[in-house]
This record gives sequence, structure tokens and C-alpha cells, in this order.
Amino acid sequence: MAKSFKITGLDKLDLVVRAVNNFDKGKTSAKGLIAITTDTDLRDIDKLKARFPEALENAHRKTLVFVAEELEIALGLAMETNAWNWEYGDGNIVDTGALRDSVSIGITGDRINVSYGEEYAAIVYYGGYIHPYGNPRVQIYMPGRPWIAAVLNGGGPVEQFDIRRVYMQHFEGFMKAELSAIDAI
Repeated sequence: MAKSFKITGLDKLDLVVRAVNNFDKGKTSAKGLIAITTDTDLRDIDKLKARFPEALENAHRKTLVFVAEELEIALGLAMETNAWNWEYGDGNIVDTGALRDSVSIGITGDRINVSYGEEYAAIVYYGGYIHPYGNPRVQIYMPGRPWIAAVLNGGGPVEQFDIRRVYMQHFEGFMKAELSAIDAI
């Protein structure tokens, strides 16, 4: 003999719990289906799962643009900081501003690429000997001032760029927007 019943309301849930407990103790047997209804449309979850990889990629790409912009600012500030002491300078890397202004930051795939367009960028960055005004009888050693490594890796003399914090700060906002766009579909 089969009997079906409908449970309406949470106050009747104890009947189900007692029935399950009795079944576990071997006191009864049961065959049937318990349907749980909710106001949540579970098709939304399927839609979210299907679109989530695309939303993740979109948020990541948008985030990289903002990280690149903030990195460019941090690199410029590092060059302008009076922390790069050497015998012939005033502590910063900026002389005419041409080197600082020649920065090019691009995004290729998941990489942020930093380059400088002035010929003398390497001597400023790595250091080496120069002949001022092309005079071969005068030689001056310029110490390396690796502002990019200092900004990205830390170790001074300027503050390290917290790329993880900047990334997560922007990514969270973009991901929320992407998920909201999925929800609106």
C-alpha cells in the first residue's frame, strides 16, 4: 500500500525527520519523492555557470588596463623620487623628463610589458661608464638606478608597487559588474 502526503510549511518538517529516522532504524520502509520548492530559479545558476568563464576573462582584461595605468604612475613617481643618490645627480632620475615620458606600457595576453624609448635608458637603469659630451679623456661611472625592479620587486629605495592589491581591488569591481550583466540577461 502506498500513501502520499503533502507537507506544507516548516512546522510539518518534523514529520519528515521522524520518518527518515524511523527508516534508518529499520522500523519502516518508504518509497517516494520529496519535492522542495523555492523562489530561486535554478536555471539562473546554469546560466551563470555557462557564462562564468567569459565573465572571468572580461573582468581580467579590464583589470589589466587599470593595473597598467597605475603601474605607469608608480614608475614615473619612482623616477622622480630623490632616492637615487649618485655623485653627479640630485637624487632623482629625471633630468629633462624625456626618459620618464618615453615609457610605453602595453598588454599582450596576460602580460604587462614596460619599455622605454630613449637610447640611454639602459645606461641609466643598469649603470656604466660614460664620456660626457663625447670627450674620450673624461670618463664617469653612472651607478645603475633600477627603478623598474625596485617598483615591481621591492628592496628600495622606492616603495614597491602592490600589484596584487591593485589587481584585486579592480578585479572585484569588474567581476561584480560582469556577474550583474549575466543576471540581467
